[in-house]
Amino acid sequence: MKNEQGAPIMAGPGKIFLVDDLESSRMFHRVVCNRLFPDAEIFEARNGVEALKIINEAGPLSAKDVLVTDCRMPRIDGATDGLTLISNIKSMKLPILVAMLSGSQDSLDKAEELGAGLCMLKDGDFHSFWEIVAQWILFRQSV
Repeated sequence: MKNEQGAPIMAGPGKIFLVDDLESSRMFHRVVCNRLFPDAEIFEARNGVEALKIINEAGPLSAKDVLVTDCRMPRIDGATDGLTLISNIKSMKLPILVAMLSGSQDSLDKAEELGAGLCMLKDGDFHSFWEIVAQWILFRQSV
């Protein structure tokens, strides 16, 4: 099945929580998500504090929901905000994907250690990024 732009519509998330301090990153993610997953509810937050509030207000979470967060944002814990967010969210059993524009292998390792299910660097190809996310969600639902 394809949307009006001819892009494939994929089985994907129910709720998508986009957490990034950069408006441009959230905008690109939102545009691609709307094309690939037209039925998904998209929530946005600029930092971990906003994310926790939005997640708590969004209602019950399901296995189809996903949190996509940057690792370096303001608030909660300065440069490790995304990592602090991961440790707070882990107890909610919300699948966590860490997407960093730049970062060290140590940051990726720490995110995985804290419970992120998938960690990857953003390379600007948001469409391919979300195709990977969709495959990851389908895999998680099958196990």
